[in-house]
Amino acid sequence: MTPVLSAENFLRTNEYYQLVNGVAVTSGAVTEMRYGFGLNFDLPNNHEIQIGGLYRNLKTKKNDAWVFQFAYFYTIEKKKEKATRTIGVPEF
Repeated sequence: MTPVLSAENFLRTNEYYQLVNGVAVTSGAVTEMRYGFGLNFDLPNNHEIQIGGLYRNLKTKKNDAWVFQFAYFYTIEKKKEKATRTIGVPEF
């Protein structure tokens, strides 16, 4: 079991400034921040699950939100080849 913390932001590349009633207004820039937390559980045979939550801090006029997360991961690994040895034959 491993604790997990994360933070991410969403940045718009088309940030611009405009003059509205004599006031400079910025549009674009950071539109959302996300803060995550949870627990990872390592399972046998390259399986893993993650349970946690996410707080979405929206920088727009939308309401902020809490999100429950459940994730499943499977790691694909290349199979190791078995070494072959021949007894009594010298290797050069």
